Amino acid sequence: MNMYIFTNKHLLKTYIEFAEKNGYSWDILLWKKTNPIPLSNNHYFLDKEYIFFMREKGAFFNSSLSMDNYFTIQETSIGSNNDYDHPTQKPIQLILNKILVSSKR
Repeated sequence: MNMYIFTNKHLLKTYIEFAEKNGYSWDILLWKKTNPIPLSNNHYFLDKEYIFFMREKGAFFNSSLSMDNYFTIQETSIGSNNDYDHPTQKPIQLILNKILVSSKR
């Protein structure tokens, strides 16, 4: 099993504890948004999203792709077109990368 969870910083501790309790390897990946929604109210931009990755021992991991597929920070825009009217739609390329790394073609 490979699992990618798009999450906020407040839940990271819970996911880390779960992964360690169950003997999963894990990493924290980041989606850096090149066009974040501007905010005021004394906050930093919402220019990143955490992706918690965990995998069971022996789970498939495709290590034959180009080096670009393995960076822990991926940088893409949010996108201006929301075909599915979903408030947290993710870029197709970001999701495709995770599928390619974690599955046999």
